[in-house]
Amino acid sequence: LVAFEKAARECLSRVESASPDTQRRGDLERKRLAIVGLQEEEKALEAGRRELSAVGEDLARAGSVESLSGRKAAIEEDLLRLQEEIARADAQGALLDSALAYFEKLAPASVPLACPVCDARPIDPAHAREHLKLALQRAGVEPLRQRKAEQERALTETQAVLDRHARWRTAVEGLSKRSEGLRARVGELRGKAVAEDVAGVL
Repeated sequence: LVAFEKAARECLSRVESASPDTQRRGDLERKRLAIVGLQEEEKALEAGRRELSAVGEDLARAGSVESLSGRKAAIEEDLLRLQEEIARADAQGALLDSALAYFEKLAPASVPLACPVCDARPIDPAHAREHLKLALQRAGVEPLRQRKAEQERALTETQAVLDRHARWRTAVEGLSKRSEGLRARVGELRGKAVAEDVAGVL
């Protein structure tokens, strides 16, 4: 009796699964799940669009790629100029340091010399030392180094914004491809539904 009951259930199950209504219900359920999946993907794409739109507005306020590239080139040019000025100021400072060391070794009553800064004659070493110290302060490299550090920070910030622009463009392209893929799958799903409806009518 148990074997008969089991065999009868299996037979009824096969008949039921082979029936057109059961197959139709299965097809409808698969389509429903596909539609739900497409709707979820569309929601995710919409959230991505909103996020990319906000990032795009931020980037637009920061400047276009062209203006940022121009700013970067100007900063790089200024950095080269500053580096040359620092090298010249370093060389001048070393020369003034050497002259100062020389005049500091001279005794106050030495032979009168011309001042290496103002060319006044005769001068004593104390006068020359004072003028050399002032010239050394004027040739100071520190303001140039500070300006260079500011420009390097500006260059880093500008490059970071340019990198954000590049990542944003890549993300926009990726989102566009995902949207195209979604539209193709929706069209494919609609095409199958229309074809099945036409086949059902015929």
